[in-house]
Amino acid sequence: MPEVGKIIRSWFLYDLFAKKDDELEALINKVKTLAIQNKKELLYILLPVSDPMVERIKKLKMKMYTL
Repeated sequence: MPEVGKIIRSWFLYDLFAKKDDELEALINKVKTLAIQNKKELLYILLPVSDPMVERIKKLKMKMYTL
C-alpha cells in the first residue's frame, strides 16, 4: 500500500491492437519500457472484460495485477 498522500505515477493505455500474439507481446513490452523510462510506477491497460484482447494478454503470462 502506498503511503498516505503519495502520488502514484501511472500511465493508462486506452486503445490496444495487434494482429498476432508476438506483435501484442512486443507492443506491451515497448509500452512498459517507455513507462519505466518516464518514471511511471504503474501501467494500466484498460479493456472491457468481453474484449478478446484480454484472453490474448492472459496467454502471454506476463506479470499483471488487478484490484
